[in-house]
Amino acid sequence: MTIKCSSATPQYITALQIKSNGSILAVGDNQSVGFSFIPTLTNHLAIYTCEDVAHSSIRIEVTFIIGYLRFINQTDQNTLVGQERKAMKIQCSYKTSQHTTALKIESNGSILAMGYKRSLRYSFIPKRTDHLTTYTCIDTSHPSIMTEIKLLIMCKYAIMSL
Repeated sequence: MTIKCSSATPQYITALQIKSNGSILAVGDNQSVGFSFIPTLTNHLAIYTCEDVAHSSIRIEVTFIIGYLRFINQTDQNTLVGQERKAMKIQCSYKTSQHTTALKIESNGSILAMGYKRSLRYSFIPKRTDHLTTYTCIDTSHPSIMTEIKLLIMCKYAIMSL
């Protein structure tokens, strides 16, 4: 994620800086400044300030609300394992201290489940054709908060004697 700050009137700015918790994170010129980072839950409700280094009265404050969505029982960050013809559930959970939001689980452009909870479950019996299908869990209030997994289906093969 990148925080960018710019001025439409650079003639009045000495240099722009981005601060958080009293620490200067980036200093730019009189036109713009940027700061890149990978957001984590520790950034939740963090206040970032963009201000002129010489005139702190010229400032903008932004509070970040970090939504952390994840699928339960993932084998790694992007994979969930199921077995052909054995019932399974795909469940995503929203970890935040904010109000409950609306979640939806989608696959191939279809909404499979939707609800106003912090956790949402979709149950089904997978087929071989579900192998490598991508499932997406999306916060419907903030669609940029989303996560995806691929489904790996273990298949049972019959061994026939000759």
